[in-house]
Amino acid sequence: EFERALDGARQLGLEEQQAQARCGLAEIHFALGRYASAREHGEQAAAIYERLGTSAGPSARHSIDRGIGRANNILSTVAEREGKLTESTSRAERAIAAFEAAGDRRGRGIATLQYLRTDKGDAERERELIDRVIADARAVSDRGLEAAALHSFGDGLFATGNYAESLEKLEAAAAIYEAMGLHGDLGTTYNSLGRLYRAHGRLDAALANQLKALALHEKGTSSFLHMQSLNAV
Repeated sequence: EFERALDGARQLGLEEQQAQARCGLAEIHFALGRYASAREHGEQAAAIYERLGTSAGPSARHSIDRGIGRANNILSTVAEREGKLTESTSRAERAIAAFEAAGDRRGRGIATLQYLRTDKGDAERERELIDRVIADARAVSDRGLEAAALHSFGDGLFATGNYAESLEKLEAAAAIYEAMGLHGDLGTTYNSLGRLYRAHGRLDAALANQLKALALHEKGTSSFLHMQSLNAV
């Protein structure tokens, strides 16, 4: 579908529509583990949006800024998966700034979570950013984004040894994901819960959670998530 949209936009000379199609293709290729292709489409989309942004009038600026945010957020996720953390952080910062310019709270929340994956900073700053993401998610009624923020928060609390609060946040995230039927995200949360139980020496509970994660990820399309669950088990 995105390939057809890209071909049609090329034939008509519609640059912004080309960039939109390339963002869609980048997201699909990333989900399938085709990172080189995801990067190629993401970089071309970002270049188009940045070029259009230099001459966009006020009426077009909103959609261009959202496009810049989307393309840079995709590229941040690709760079993170490739181990290029400095690039990942800078791309996420660019995405946050673009979404803020567009007044897109959902986009800002998504990009902020991506930023926190590679540059958490101090614990107080991380908590402030997570609280902002949760507020953004609730403002736009995005339960999935709220769950992602809770999951990220739980992982951060685990890293600082705050196991009790970490368990609370992870269980809250899992409940939302389960209610929404977001099985891939639910699986990653189960893996986080398994790691938490393992740290307490509760290997029975750890394995139970990780086997649930594996069962979910075996049915999904992400080889990366499947590999993570296999490794956890």
